[in-house]
Amino acid sequence: MTRLLRGIVWIAVPFELAFVTVLLGGAALPGTVLVGAEALAVALLVVAGAGLAVLHGRGGPDAVRDVVPEPVRRIVGHELRALVSLFLWVARVRGERRSAHEPADDVLDLVVASQASLTLELREPITAVGFLGKRRPVTTVRLHADDPAGLLAALKAATRETATAE
Repeated sequence: MTRLLRGIVWIAVPFELAFVTVLLGGAALPGTVLVGAEALAVALLVVAGAGLAVLHGRGGPDAVRDVVPEPVRRIVGHELRALVSLFLWVARVRGERRSAHEPADDVLDLVVASQASLTLELREPITAVGFLGKRRPVTTVRLHADDPAGLLAALKAATRETATAE
């Protein structure tokens, strides 16, 4: 099972990297190629997820740790915790377009092309873990969203729901 999962990763990752490189290079691909490539990527992810579930069932967390590298586990865990914390601890949300701001110790910048379209001010600090494992408290999150108005509305609705539940 471990060999199968590693084989899938050895196929999927270079394939996706080549595919993204072709797209970023400006190549116009037919819609069927795009759909087929993404369907293959999703199928590989489903197979890998099922394989990890079987490994976890047979050997527990240690078996999964043997297959999934520690940096990947840390990054995925970080992203999941960041998403949860955004919905649990958001106190105030405001939309803005910023392209120039000074870095600050208590601010987590999740920007795209140096632009942030939303700023989240948290009720209490959370611990942000960087890619190399450095931990620091964060009270403000600046991020970019393709649809900032939609995300802003969803966050405000989630904030109202958690406020009424308390």
